[in-house]
Amino acid sequence: MIRAVPLLAAAALAGCVAGPPPEIATPVPALPASYLYATPSDEAGSLAALLPKDDPAFDRLAAQALAGSPTLGEALARIEQARGGADRAGAERLPNIGASVSVTGQRTNPAQFGTDLPPGVEIDNERVGYAANLTARWDPDIFGALRAQERAALLRVDAASAGAAAVRQALIAEIAASVIDWRTLAARQSELESDLGAAGELARLAEVRERAGIAPGFDRVRAESQAAASRSRLQSLSGERARADW
Repeated sequence: MIRAVPLLAAAALAGCVAGPPPEIATPVPALPASYLYATPSDEAGSLAALLPKDDPAFDRLAAQALAGSPTLGEALARIEQARGGADRAGAERLPNIGASVSVTGQRTNPAQFGTDLPPGVEIDNERVGYAANLTARWDPDIFGALRAQERAALLRVDAASAGAAAVRQALIAEIAASVIDWRTLAARQSELESDLGAAGELARLAEVRERAGIAPGFDRVRAESQAAASRSRLQSLSGERARADW
């Protein structure tokens, strides 16, 4: 019991010293009005400016992708679905008017009344009845629920349209990248083949000069090394072309 008294006194003293937690000011950071490294509007290019122009392969592939892409078809279907929901939400705010028309016919057998009818009394055995009904109903949007539903449906149309545009741009960008890579590989192959031919001709001339004794053998070795390097780069292009085909 005597040992517990100092412990309780120390705990009470610690509580008095600690006090409430300090208040730390956390001001809202000042954000810049624009991005620091934003591209100027006169330098920013559109998607059409980045696409390969006058390329028959790109035009054909892009047309086929836009005409038969299931991903783009799903995006367009979502737009139609969103438009249908928006039309329904707008129609629910309008009066609902209905009309119906009916025609009924009845046939009666005169024999069921017997033959002892008073003189001048005849039974019409066929009767036709016509009826028309007109109904109207309108629910006033007192609390704005219908208006909010219509606004949400219109925003879903905008979101679906933006999604379809994004899918379309992604398809076009992917096709353009593949076509550009393929054209780049073809141009590199043409240049490397030209370098290989020039290096081979240089190696032949160096060998002729070496045999004539007017040039050292080092020139021939260097020319053959350049030809081997060009040949190796040509071989590596086949792997890049295979990845582009994949």
